[in-house]
Amino acid sequence: MLDDRLPGILRLLSEHADYITIEQMAELTGAGVRTIHRDLERLERSLALRGIRMERRRGYGIRLIDQLPKELQPESYPQTHERTGEGAQRPFLLLLYLITAGRWIKMSELANTLLVSDSSVGSDLSSLEHYLPEGVVLERQKGVGVKLEAEEYQARMLFLSVFPRIFPRNLVVHETGDGIEPPAHQRSSAGRLLTSMGVYHAGGRIMGAIGVAEAACGFRFAPSFASLVYGYLFIVRRRLPERGPTPRLRPAFFETPPLFVHAAEQSAAEAFGDLISGAPPPAEIDLFARLLSAAEPADVPEDVGEIVGSLSAGIERVLERTLSRIEERERTWLHDDQALLNYLRVTIAAALRRAGLGIPRWSEFATVGYGTDDTQTELGGDVSSVLVDEVLQEFKEVLSVKLRAATPVQGTWLAQELTEAALVLLARLAVLRQRRAGDVRVKVLCYEGLGMSAYLTALAREVLPAGALIDSRWEGSISAEEAAEHYDLIISTFSLDAGTVPVLYVAGDSSPQELRRQMSEAVHSIVRRPPSPENARAAAPRRAERDDTGLSLPTVMSVIYGFFVMEPTGESDIIGRAVAALNTRGDCKVEQLRADFERRESYGSLVFEEYQIQVLHCRSNGVPEPRAGVLRVGDDKPAVLVLTAPVSAPSSQARVLSELVVGISDQPGFATQLLQADRGEIQAALLSLFSRRALLS
Repeated sequence: MLDDRLPGILRLLSEHADYITIEQMAELTGAGVRTIHRDLERLERSLALRGIRMERRRGYGIRLIDQLPKELQPESYPQTHERTGEGAQRPFLLLLYLITAGRWIKMSELANTLLVSDSSVGSDLSSLEHYLPEGVVLERQKGVGVKLEAEEYQARMLFLSVFPRIFPRNLVVHETGDGIEPPAHQRSSAGRLLTSMGVYHAGGRIMGAIGVAEAACGFRFAPSFASLVYGYLFIVRRRLPERGPTPRLRPAFFETPPLFVHAAEQSAAEAFGDLISGAPPPAEIDLFARLLSAAEPADVPEDVGEIVGSLSAGIERVLERTLSRIEERERTWLHDDQALLNYLRVTIAAALRRAGLGIPRWSEFATVGYGTDDTQTELGGDVSSVLVDEVLQEFKEVLSVKLRAATPVQGTWLAQELTEAALVLLARLAVLRQRRAGDVRVKVLCYEGLGMSAYLTALAREVLPAGALIDSRWEGSISAEEAAEHYDLIISTFSLDAGTVPVLYVAGDSSPQELRRQMSEAVHSIVRRPPSPENARAAAPRRAERDDTGLSLPTVMSVIYGFFVMEPTGESDIIGRAVAALNTRGDCKVEQLRADFERRESYGSLVFEEYQIQVLHCRSNGVPEPRAGVLRVGDDKPAVLVLTAPVSAPSSQARVLSELVVGISDQPGFATQLLQADRGEIQAALLSLFSRRALLS
């Protein structure tokens, strides 16, 4: 049988009535010239046995003399000659080059840049025309060359669609400076193109501008979005001298928070102030601010109000409905994880602004990254669909106008944009399912951002021992000494020297099955080194995702001491009874507390049907501190676990309430005690619950 590449070569020969060169075959199949020579020798012998002659002619190429029999016709076997690797990317590399130049370019210049023939460039340009959006045209003139014609705004957004999906993020943002070129192993067609485009020539200025923007915003951009901002500032610098500033913009679909406008004003002078006399035009500042508001942070600050801006109310409704549906299905608790909620708030806001910005999300350009259909199905498909459904429901009017598409298409787009948010939600669920102390210490490092880290973390938890400690916080570097002191295994998407600690290098676009297999093999190879007593404290992961850390001991004792138990009274107003019980000390704002309970309950309650326990909770400024208790309703109705904490309460306090909810199914007998025991017995059970979490040690 012919192997996978030979049918593709045979198809090329059958499709060309005239000669085709070996160089053209190599370009179209993504193979080397020597490989094609060897394949042709095998193919020629195989065809000769069937009476089919092949002609080779110096200076012309190769062609088939005889017609192929039916069983060897291209229609009789699957198409296998689609270009792979650089051959598949080359049309889009040409697109980037054309956008960057913004002028007429001769075919010979394009051919010399990518080291291919003029005919290959013409073929690539023809195939590219099928992918161009409406309003973008490739103009060709004999003797002059080719030029991409589009509105300035559209050209920039098209560049931002292709650029991050062709080049790895770290190739652009890592070790970038004035005059720095990519390392030798990256000097492929892509590397040559980056150099020809001048991506690195103004690297120092662009990275400086990104630093100014981050300082003004109050957070660092996630690496993948730092690459996006880098790409935008680069294309602005390249096109400004040729095309001039962008004209007046259409009104934004979503308001840009003043925080990002201020950051754009400060950063623009550093980014392209040398190319414009005087202050940058308002349209340039406006567009730059919109882009900054669409970037996600690497480390989410505690206060995200300024980042989310006017989208806050809608996103809060999305989160309430999303978490309620997931909690009901999973019988778990997510509402008091403020770090998680803040991350979801800024991620959803950034995704919506990317929709308003109009960056195309074409799967044809997704040559790097993660979030394939298999990944969505196996990891977080349900979580993602819930989140997407709620975002569509809340913002359907704006999205339908912006995307001009039916709901299924919107859902596909949003599923891509919200992949990271869904994966982080799933990772949090994985943490709640694995709560025992572990012996293996793992570090996850990747350039792709928090969502990719969460994805790898969720996969790692499936193959690691139950409760293994995983640190997935982003760090720009880690020394061999730090690695040996804190970790047994490092899972990374980029190369690093970790000394004696094993490092598993993974590709984010690998299938979940392949990643699980690689991680399983790495875990089995770990030789556990028990720390000596004097180094036991240092050996613990510095920021491991332990579910029993970051909780307030004073709040634990306060909740235990103040936990109330109310027996049935015949009253049907559950919220009224809960407010009265919480206000026993007379220090609550009763009306505020009741309104917040009613608002939260409008999204539905979490009910543990198997235990006959309902959870009534809210965040409210009507209470001075976190409080909890249980109402026994009677008449075969579920008992009500009441939980509330101030809006400003830190996670270390609010997580205490989370332990009560998780303990219903996590600690044997705790649910029965809530239903039947007296207050003293429940307080003892609470003390046991938190002692079990090692909070009192």
